Amino acid sequence: MSTYSVVLSLHNLVRWPVVALGVYAVFRAGSGLLAKGGWLPADDKARKLFPISLDVQVTLGTLLAFLSPITTTAWSNMAVAMGDKTLRYYAVEHALIAVAAITLAHIGSAKIRRIKDSRQKFQTMLMFHGLALLLLL
Repeated sequence: MSTYSVVLSLHNLVRWPVVALGVYAVFRAGSGLLAKGGWLPADDKARKLFPISLDVQVTLGTLLAFLSPITTTAWSNMAVAMGDKTLRYYAVEHALIAVAAITLAHIGSAKIRRIKDSRQKFQTMLMFHGLALLLLL
């Protein structure tokens, strides 16, 4: 089994925990807002775990970008790649969406750490983690 196959398999497997943790974070934020409850340790875990899972996924995706015959073909001639939907998606769009999602999740997580009010924490997590998850779906 090649390095490319291993990294591709890991990247495919890790997407499910990423989605699950994103859904969990959005669920915790939404239910916290609706219940008008306080910020709990489980909420803080959800705030941390979603961006961490994205870190792992983006790291695997970056490795994959350098190992994949699809992206290396696209990068060898970007003018042709931009005209081909599949090549453009893997060489440009997929990476930009991933960077946007990880950026939103990390900004949201950092903002939440500085907020004292529970309601504002829930709103911030719902907005930033929710947008990041939406980009991934």
